Amino acid sequence: GLSINLRPAQADVVFKTASSFENTQQPIEASIALYAHALALAPDQDFYALFLGRAYLGAARAAKAADREKLYQQSEAALLEAERLAPLNTDHAANLGRLFRAWAGDTGDPALRRERANAADGYYRVATTLSPNSATLWNEWAALVFEELRDTARAQAYFEQSLAVDPLFSQTHNLSGRFDELRGDSAAPAEQAAFYDRAIAEYRRAVETARSQKEETEARVNLAHLLEKRGETAAALEQNLALLDLPVTPGDVWEIHFALARQYQQLGDLEHARQHADLALAAAPADKKAEAQKVVDGLKP
Repeated sequence: GLSINLRPAQADVVFKTASSFENTQQPIEASIALYAHALALAPDQDFYALFLGRAYLGAARAAKAADREKLYQQSEAALLEAERLAPLNTDHAANLGRLFRAWAGDTGDPALRRERANAADGYYRVATTLSPNSATLWNEWAALVFEELRDTARAQAYFEQSLAVDPLFSQTHNLSGRFDELRGDSAAPAEQAAFYDRAIAEYRRAVETARSQKEETEARVNLAHLLEKRGETAAALEQNLALLDLPVTPGDVWEIHFALARQYQQLGDLEHARQHADLALAAAPADKKAEAQKVVDGLKP
């Protein structure tokens, strides 16, 4: 009958409504209900199942701890259905990898955490086999094996694979720098300098290859922190000044001024130190006002 033929069109309308809801910051529950309705109307459409699974994962990330487990399970069910409908679509394996990576990170029991991390590992293997030229997937996989499986050799290999695919991808240089910095943090003093040198070089490449202000901001924040950690005050200050010309979140603005006040003070430029201390105090969130005030008071002539 006529109604059967209309179902895919109706499903499409419902799907588009759900997508627009997601984009306008409506409660995620509204999107979930609509994606589920779209899938019920057109149960053979893998991308309705994909969006439903992603919406459940988004809800899990935002939910209270007690509600997350069920949302992860619902996400898994929807994403497995998407993969069943279209097993050669990379998106499904990739999103299952992302789900299990997030779920592992949210799991207290070490054995179960490891099991979920291993599941994510398997799905990233499938995703990168289906789409070997996706630098983003290699980066996500590298982060997973480093953070959850503590396998630095594989993480290094996947970052190298990502750079072979796209040597000008800022995200790879930024993540690779972070990877080297973290290894430096836990290295013996004799090896630490080499890791930090590599990290600084990677962060600088991330700044050079940034394709958006967001990418540049992330790279410069990491670079400024590491330069300061190494005692390279003037170089760190230069990065923080550059950050003031980029769109940083209000929460970060006060920290940048705070860092600049500290760095100018170390360099003996008390006039600029005071200026930035005052700006830090003005921008500081309520719970940081006292800390900022102390710096302002300490710099009074």
